[in-house]
Amino acid sequence: MRIGLVGLGDVAVCHLLGCAQLGGVTVVAGADVNEQQAVAMAQAHGFKPYANHRDMLERETLDLLLVLTPASHHLAPVVDALERGLHVLCEKPLAASMEDALAIKYACASHPGKLIYGSVSRYLPTIQRARDMILGGAIGAVRLVTESIIGGSGLENALTLSAAHYPTGAPGGTGMGLMDHGIHLVDIVPWMMDTTLVGAFARSNRTGEPLVPEYFIADYANGASLHLLYDDEGTFATDLPGQGLFNARYGGWASPMPGPIGHYDPSPGHINVYGSEGALRIYHYANHLFHFDAGGVHKIPVDGHAMPDHFARQIEHCRSVIETGATPSPGIGDGFRALEIVYRALGAEAVLA
Repeated sequence: MRIGLVGLGDVAVCHLLGCAQLGGVTVVAGADVNEQQAVAMAQAHGFKPYANHRDMLERETLDLLLVLTPASHHLAPVVDALERGLHVLCEKPLAASMEDALAIKYACASHPGKLIYGSVSRYLPTIQRARDMILGGAIGAVRLVTESIIGGSGLENALTLSAAHYPTGAPGGTGMGLMDHGIHLVDIVPWMMDTTLVGAFARSNRTGEPLVPEYFIADYANGASLHLLYDDEGTFATDLPGQGLFNARYGGWASPMPGPIGHYDPSPGHINVYGSEGALRIYHYANHLFHFDAGGVHKIPVDGHAMPDHFARQIEHCRSVIETGATPSPGIGDGFRALEIVYRALGAEAVLA
């Protein structure tokens, strides 16, 4: 399988490390508007650099294009690739506006190439194991799912994503906020419970505006509720030293890959799932899973590592789609729906199809 990349930042490093774990997969080219970045990445990872994705598509023979640019720049490379009959893996979120998302959806319906939606969290070992337990009834009926990411170094030191990622005035904010991170949970939580959304409301940061705490609250047909709370840059964390743990992951999540297995994480991100007969705490990147019930606390074994293995698993799914003609899961419908849910929850005008 011959792969090309568009967008050669930290997320590209994650995908390249995942590709390197697979046999029969070759990254042949990569494009980035920053020509120096393209050349440096090409030299480090052994592919041909381009400053323009259209030149790359014209000159290279590819089976799959990975679109890893900021969300506001997904539309052109996705559509250009689909028009050439290529399959596409598009990073989350699908787009930075519903108008762009609709254009991508139309292109998918108009051309034979398939789009795989880059909700890579679905491939994390702890998420997959937790889903099996939930659907198997291990914690009874799910009542509540929560995630909170709160911390940072105060507002004066806050780092926000620029208008190159999300347009000025549009939902945006920080790298671990609702649009750039919480969109994962909007996708994976109903998938983990095999249910559908009933309703949601939310508040998000907007590009170019002062940071505020963000939230997303949703109710599902199975009676469960999802509560997300984010303020990852505007204040300080209150985690105590004893709340950290030694991770079981390989490296960190991005470039350069810091920390071996066993690195101590003082504030590991986690998802809580509360059920009628038990509960789960999912340390999705630290790669730990705990089951709580009347018998106490149980450490649940999981197969494989998190980073960068889950990127490799995602590429394997892409290969399966290409070789068998299977329907991508997650695909264009999942990516479109996740973005639409967030926009509707925010009370923003969403174009529906």
